[in-house]
Amino acid sequence: MLVDDAKKFDLSRILIDIYGVAYIGHSRLEKLIEKNEIQSRDMMTGGEEDIRTVRVTAYHRFSSRV
Repeated sequence: MLVDDAKKFDLSRILIDIYGVAYIGHSRLEKLIEKNEIQSRDMMTGGEEDIRTVRVTAYHRFSSRV
């Protein structure tokens, strides 16, 4: 299931607005997961997200033609 872009928000930007740029180091989401001892079983790095987006987009383009 894909989330419509209009329903997405930039969590990192919101947290920076609330706590300031120095609230945690980079990569912020990964550091927050570690600090709060959250399991990251489905988390993807930026590069993995890019690859997944390309694959899903290509799949949807192909499947809509069939």
